Amino acid sequence: MDPPTTRRRVLEGTGALVAVAVAGCMGDGDAPENRTNSTTPENTTDSTNETPVETETPEPTEEDDEGETTEEEAEAEPGTLTVTLADETGTPVTNDVTVTVEHERESFSETHEELPEGRIEVSVEEAGAHTVTVVSPEETYETVEETVEMGAADESIAFALVEREPEYDTSEIEAPAGDLLDVPIPDDPESHEYAVAGTGDAPVTATVYGGWKCSYTLRFTQEVLPGLIDEFVRPGDVDIRFRAVGYRPNGSPYHGPDGVDAARAGLGVWYHDPEAYWRYFETFFHNMRQHHGWAETETVMAVAETSEVSDRRGIEDAIDGGAYRSQIEDTMEYAEEYEFETIPRMVVGDEGGERDDLEEVRASAPEEVRGALRRAVESA
Repeated sequence: MDPPTTRRRVLEGTGALVAVAVAGCMGDGDAPENRTNSTTPENTTDSTNETPVETETPEPTEEDDEGETTEEEAEAEPGTLTVTLADETGTPVTNDVTVTVEHERESFSETHEELPEGRIEVSVEEAGAHTVTVVSPEETYETVEETVEMGAADESIAFALVEREPEYDTSEIEAPAGDLLDVPIPDDPESHEYAVAGTGDAPVTATVYGGWKCSYTLRFTQEVLPGLIDEFVRPGDVDIRFRAVGYRPNGSPYHGPDGVDAARAGLGVWYHDPEAYWRYFETFFHNMRQHHGWAETETVMAVAETSEVSDRRGIEDAIDGGAYRSQIEDTMEYAEEYEFETIPRMVVGDEGGERDDLEEVRASAPEEVRGALRRAVESA
């Protein structure tokens, strides 16, 4: 089979590189039954009722082939359109995007808000031009749009999303409400490799695997964690640990390299000023922006200052020196062992014990989390 042809161009005003690959064969899946038939008029008649003048159908030009749907394509059932999204580093974009595929006559429209592995397949219902629009609700990426001509062939379109230039002033770091202001920590925090909310010797340990620049981890910190602190941590029933997942299974960083730097900074706060850790934790997520580059050193240091972290120089050195590599890699190994599909996840139980004794739940699902913790406390 001949290799697919590829057309590339840069969308004007966005800088987004777009590649359109034409596969050149019908898809293997079920094709929709809707069809569009096009006919070519054999003659024309003017308003004076004179003898019709026969006209010849012009041979299609190369430009016509690229820009219009042929009669054969229109009569055949349309194929499948595959849309893939990646950022400028080639990392698949799976969240903070909405993809809409719409037929030129508005007879077909389909919207997707979830893109597993940064990819979706759309079975179009009618041949013709389809506009693909990618919008970032949180304005992480520039909006892009491209038109694809769908005929009998399957087609694919790949967007390289360009991050929107941040409009953020580090002097605008805001102090949060203070829900985590007085979270208890162990008397010997230096003996704990990862941040702990609790006495350090509670009968139940729960470990949260999250990301410093993950919007779902943000939801957990604001909507779930404060209630868990009051119900389980302050009474001394549960210790909650936080471990930051810095990398994806393929080795690429979550939400850009600064996501890994944010993980280093968090560990740095825990090791240098554990008393300020949960205040820093809450302040960071209260101000967090997901676009790549937000958690650069200047921003992180502004968060540390607002959180009244005492040894800010130590945190800066940790970021610039690439510190805590082993802790970040160990966390990644655990995440791969658990085969997490998403974060944040909570693992309830002693991770040093038997795997069958552990319970894993979605950390951003309040009822799942509370149910798992209550069961663990009752059986402890």
